[in-house]
Amino acid sequence: MTDTRYFSKDFMTEFIRVYREHTSLWKIKSKAYMNKNLKNVGITQLIEVCKQFQIMEADKNFVMKKIQSIRGSFRKELKKIEDSQRSGASADDIYQPTLWYFQLLQFTIDQETATDSISNMESSTSEVGDSCEERQDQQSNNAAQIEGENSKSWTSRRRPFIPKKKCSSSASAKFEIIAEKKCELLEIETQIAIEKREQNKIEDEMRLRLMILREEEQIMKNELLKYELNKVRSLEDSN
Repeated sequence: MTDTRYFSKDFMTEFIRVYREHTSLWKIKSKAYMNKNLKNVGITQLIEVCKQFQIMEADKNFVMKKIQSIRGSFRKELKKIEDSQRSGASADDIYQPTLWYFQLLQFTIDQETATDSISNMESSTSEVGDSCEERQDQQSNNAAQIEGENSKSWTSRRRPFIPKKKCSSSASAKFEIIAEKKCELLEIETQIAIEKREQNKIEDEMRLRLMILREEEQIMKNELLKYELNKVRSLEDSN
């Protein structure tokens, strides 16, 4: 069983990148989100990402728990930001997220509601699983803080205002279009694969029927030959 206490930044970055590409897993109001086949395609690709990073026992359940964990951590940080904004704090005093992959998950901001929307796909993770993932996130944050000690710290930079709803830029709009087109392409490829399997199944059945007919034909030929031989012998015996 893989040690889930820590995942590398490379793994988390790639995992989130692939997760973002598959809107069927997170964009609630999209057509793709209602498509079970596209969800399965996205989960399969995330499993492949895990195995690329030597998490060989990764399966659907593992992927769903990981998604719930990172979304849960992101949601906690987002709530702290919103709470500090509602408190009337000045721009310099607004809470700054410490979760290192917070920026990577900002594409999900407009999907966050008071209820946990991603639980629609799977039941929530156990408390034990959540505590393991939180320890992992804390270790990742500690590593990020150590790496940044000799560089300009987060708090010394200009603190950006995080809106409750993401303002779509032309680049993000183009990305959404590309993601939608990719989902449509994956759906078509999935349908083609299903039709191909059905066609192969029909062809196999036809080959089997043909083999049975040929065997029956050979049996009939043998019976006919046997009948003719018996007929000839009977004539010879009568003479």
